[in-house]
Amino acid sequence: MRRIRAASIILAATVTVLALAVPQASAHQWGSWHWNRYGATVTIQIYNTATYRTEAQAAVNDWNNNTILSLPGASGHTDISLFDGNYGNTGWGGLAEIINYSGSHITHGHARLNYYYSYSSSTKRGIFCQEIGHLFGLDHSNDGCMGLGYYNNVVTTVQHNWNDIYNMYRNSHHTAAATEADTVVTGIPRYSAVWHYQPKSVAQAVRMGKAIVRATVTDVRQADDLVVSAQGEPGEADKVPTQAITVSVDETIKGATAGTFTLFRTGTDAAGIADDPSYQVGQQYVLILDGQRDDGRQVVLSPEGRYLINAGAVHTFSQIPGVNRINGMSYDEFRALIGRHA
Repeated sequence: MRRIRAASIILAATVTVLALAVPQASAHQWGSWHWNRYGATVTIQIYNTATYRTEAQAAVNDWNNNTILSLPGASGHTDISLFDGNYGNTGWGGLAEIINYSGSHITHGHARLNYYYSYSSSTKRGIFCQEIGHLFGLDHSNDGCMGLGYYNNVVTTVQHNWNDIYNMYRNSHHTAAATEADTVVTGIPRYSAVWHYQPKSVAQAVRMGKAIVRATVTDVRQADDLVVSAQGEPGEADKVPTQAITVSVDETIKGATAGTFTLFRTGTDAAGIADDPSYQVGQQYVLILDGQRDDGRQVVLSPEGRYLINAGAVHTFSQIPGVNRINGMSYDEFRALIGRHA
């Protein structure tokens, strides 16, 4: 999974929390997500059917050996399922998804590796490490594998991550007046990604992009799910919903595209990746593109490749410090910045 949103428009577009009594956020918590378990030892079962089982299990063992979590393996569908597959050119190399929940309590989740992209064994482990951490309810942080791709290239947990787990699970999240039935969460992103491309500045993103356009959204619709084999899941398959976002090009800044084309997006309007919120018809963006999928949809480089233009100002969805500092910059200034590196 990630990212600190600096603009209220982005917050409004991505996160709405309605609660009579929301558990206090502790540590680097992903929204208000958590398991309804606490104590000196907290047990969460893991079902590991990944092709890269060794890397996935190394990540599980890391969390198991260094935190108050007990993570026994299961022989069937259980709390957290770990698997991998060729999901194609999606922009993400790893994806955590909260599948089932009650209020803000996680009851089942998926941690995925997308081996369409080529990664070293240690990076695969780091991706699993972060996606598993998200399914404990952790957000991105600047230490250990929870910062992989955002702040660092660390592929294991560190003391900071262990402390976050302790702070979340050693004691109950609930006061006498706040029980599971009291907590209602809507609109929270239920996916968190490790993006394949990880530019640390706008300039770097511009250089990495195959094409850059300023474009207006004209249509948003659900498209075919991504489907890979997944032992123990319903139908023995993992399904990830996707959208097709049609845009009309207002200006070509780098490379070449059709005057109208379709973007790929993971998720739905109701649930998407934390730093890739839903598109709305009429919104205008600067889009840095990585290329075209087999199904013809274009892929945005990463959150660092998507910039909302609103009332003449630019807003990013990125948490990367070198990128989110442009929030509020005028479009003219931003266009000049891009032009210097395109």
